[in-house]
Amino acid sequence: TVQFPIVYEDFWLYGRDIAASEQENLPVDLSAVSYAAQTLARREDAMVFYGVEALGVPGLLNAKGVASVKKSSWDSGEGAFKDVAAAVAALLQNGRYGRHTLVVSLDMYVQMQRIQPGTGVLEYDRIKNLLGGRVYSSSVLKPGTAALLCAQPQYMDLAVGQDIATAYTEAVDLNHHLRVMETALVRLKAADAVVLIV
Repeated sequence: TVQFPIVYEDFWLYGRDIAASEQENLPVDLSAVSYAAQTLARREDAMVFYGVEALGVPGLLNAKGVASVKKSSWDSGEGAFKDVAAAVAALLQNGRYGRHTLVVSLDMYVQMQRIQPGTGVLEYDRIKNLLGGRVYSSSVLKPGTAALLCAQPQYMDLAVGQDIATAYTEAVDLNHHLRVMETALVRLKAADAVVLIV
């Protein structure tokens, strides 16, 4: 058995802001709620990709048995396309059939945004066509990170204990302290359904 980690972010709604919105008949400024939800989403991504070290739970990118292919230069030529095609071949060789999804760090995403010589096509578009449109970037991935996933439920999934919810924690000096939270855990059932491009 594994303990589900709690992922959360706290925020405040201030009494003066609420009173002013009621007096002026204007909506309450909920930017703190939006920021807390975005922070929670980034923390969930970090948990999915890198796990929770304190609980001894690995993520998709640092689990034992994850496959890899050698990365070439993504700055010129068609290195990115060839690397992704090699990762697709590795997944198929491992018997991991289904929808293949590429997840890259922001710097790798930018490197794909260039026209390949002699084609008039962005390298990103070629890769996107190869993968049926499933190319994503994540701000939590370390620079230089690219991974191809066969994200089928028989190979991996996200177990959710408590879906994202907002809880009222306390009132202090007429200000309201709240927490947006969830409990979830990534389950990697077949480590070779992940191919790192390193």
